Amino acid sequence: MKFAKTIQKFNYPGELIPLPRKLTSSCGMGVKFDFSQDLGGIISEKIEKIYAIKGNQYQLVY
Repeated sequence: MKFAKTIQKFNYPGELIPLPRKLTSSCGMGVKFDFSQDLGGIISEKIEKIYAIKGNQYQLVY
């Protein structure tokens, strides 16, 4: 939830979603958002991973 608020500061709306089973077997939450700039500006120590969605595949980018 904190990350969703962080990206809203940059005017990037995000959607809080349950994590897809392809990414984890536990029931966690994630934020789905569109971002085309350098991720360095939104990375913090609270972020575990960031995936890019390409078609129906997930590509680890952080």
